Amino acid sequence: MGQVTVSLNGRAYRLQCGDGEEARLRELAGHLNRRIDELTRKFGRVADDRLLVMAGLLIADELWEAKDKLRELTELVEKRLGRDGTGGKARGTKAAKGKAKAKREPEPEPEPEPEPEPDVAA
Repeated sequence: MGQVTVSLNGRAYRLQCGDGEEARLRELAGHLNRRIDELTRKFGRVADDRLLVMAGLLIADELWEAKDKLRELTELVEKRLGRDGTGGKARGTKAAKGKAKAKREPEPEPEPEPEPEPDVAA
């Protein structure tokens, strides 16, 4: 189990995490600390617990907005794929390629090779 010490609003917090997740946890703590710094500049000195709650709510709001945008984009993509004539399948799928092959003209059969002339010995 990994351990990381992060600093939030000037206070050190020792946190445990899974092996290999230390860098990610530091990044997340850095993001949270930047939000705390923004709030401190905007509102002045506020109690740590209140700052953490405010920063957490701001980040949760960002997450909600990102989820809403992702849902809207997903719906738009699905709607457009449903209208492209592939029955909702993306272009380039096996089903779409199969339809394209079925519409091609059949290739002409090769001409038969001429039969060899009999060997006549005189």
